[in-house]
Amino acid sequence: MAKDISTVGARVVFHGGLECTITEFSDEGTPFDAPDVDASTNAKNLNGEMISSRTPSVYPFSITVIPGTMADAKLTAFFKKSLLQPGGIEAIGNLYCTCVVTFPEVYGSDAAGSRSYTYTNCRAKSGPTGPSSSAEGRQSARTFTFEAEGVS
Repeated sequence: MAKDISTVGARVVFHGGLECTITEFSDEGTPFDAPDVDASTNAKNLNGEMISSRTPSVYPFSITVIPGTMADAKLTAFFKKSLLQPGGIEAIGNLYCTCVVTFPEVYGSDAAGSRSYTYTNCRAKSGPTGPSSSAEGRQSARTFTFEAEGVS
């Protein structure tokens, strides 16, 4: 039996410095993206033997939301709080959050078969500083990128 790989019904929940639940994603671009991470760096030594080294990785992910929604407002506020502004100092603990991403697996139900990924110690990496518009004259979707210390 083939598995349902649809992301309809996906949910992203932030806890900690950002309290937000996202269930409506923009269809303009990739709604949720977790790009590949390098596990090791490989090279050859002077004898032609392969050597490998590993370094701790950060785990990037991005979320694209519909402009003007509550999720957009909360992500924008968190991103702006993360920017270093002249004279503005924010306690570092307030800039971290935990993100739980859940993809339903059983025909759109949120049953025991769902898959969840937890990103820990997330920080905002990039985001829009203001609105933008498309050639069609409508507001463009807004993409926010985060980096996490761990994922499980």
